[in-house]
Amino acid sequence: MKRKVFWKIYGVLVVLGIVLSVTLFVVFWNFLTAYEKSQPKHEMENVINLFETGDSAQIVKYMTYNLTTFENDDTIIKYLDSLLMDGQWTFEQKTGAYSKNTPVYKVKKDGVAVATVTLLKSSDKAEFKMDKWELQSIGDILSTPDDYVITAPTGSAIYVNGIALPNQYITEKNIAIPDLVPTSKYTSVPTMVRYRVAGLYQKPQILAVGVVLNTELVATYENEHTLRFAFESNQEFNASQENRIIEITQIYGRYVINDAKFASLSPYIVANSDSYKFLNTISSINIWYGNHSLPEFVNLIVNNYQIYTTNCYSCDISFTLTFILANKTFQYPTNLRYYFVKSGDVWRIADFVIK
Repeated sequence: MKRKVFWKIYGVLVVLGIVLSVTLFVVFWNFLTAYEKSQPKHEMENVINLFETGDSAQIVKYMTYNLTTFENDDTIIKYLDSLLMDGQWTFEQKTGAYSKNTPVYKVKKDGVAVATVTLLKSSDKAEFKMDKWELQSIGDILSTPDDYVITAPTGSAIYVNGIALPNQYITEKNIAIPDLVPTSKYTSVPTMVRYRVAGLYQKPQILAVGVVLNTELVATYENEHTLRFAFESNQEFNASQENRIIEITQIYGRYVINDAKFASLSPYIVANSDSYKFLNTISSINIWYGNHSLPEFVNLIVNNYQIYTTNCYSCDISFTLTFILANKTFQYPTNLRYYFVKSGDVWRIADFVIK
């Protein structure tokens, strides 16, 4: 009887010991887990998960930045989307900034630092009254914002990311166009205006609409952040002028090899203009008096129409003037630019430029 009681008591004690051991183990395990979670690096692992999953919309909530009128939070999210591509993400304490009460980390992508993360001790406590950390801020992830310089014809409407650019961004007005100075003697010519837009995080969409025909202008980037808009061009107008431009060019070509008189060319030029006087002197220095074949205008092309005002435009002409003299073929690659002004209903050349 005593032996049975002993074994019963022994069994109960063993069970209690096992239960107590398991309980202590569970408590100790929970303590270790809570301790692990109370360390700043645990929260950093959650932060790294945001980077690894490319959760730009969540990351941007912890960032501080100043935006211009032409960008919004979606701009930053798109910027982050381009950054948070595949890569190896790690973190380490930021030397000189990390402290026990304010943990600061560098976040690296493929070994290159791309962000600074600061943690904040939460007012809430974890299990066992241990500290709890939460994400306070993410910084140094954006590149330095860029400035853009825009030059366009005065009066043009400029749009940056679809938003009209107000006059407060103008840095210089009434910029003279050197190429139009000779033409300005015979008609009013336009000027240019320069804008500067600062603080843009992504390359913007910049659009300009001309003042003459209300059509979109073509831009040329002088460098990554500097662009210049040309003047308007219109296919219908260009086509209406082309045959006459070709006719003038062929008369000029025949004139320079002594196959035409200046009287055949002069009606197309503003009388007594500098170009008129210059072309008139060609006849006195013309060397092509020998018998020669009729000229050919090889690859004659008219392009780069620029409509400056309703009474002024220019175009470029290129061709190779070819003819035979004394059984020898002469070829002269020629590039010209005509600046036309309108007198009444007639377009005449105000400036004749040999390029």
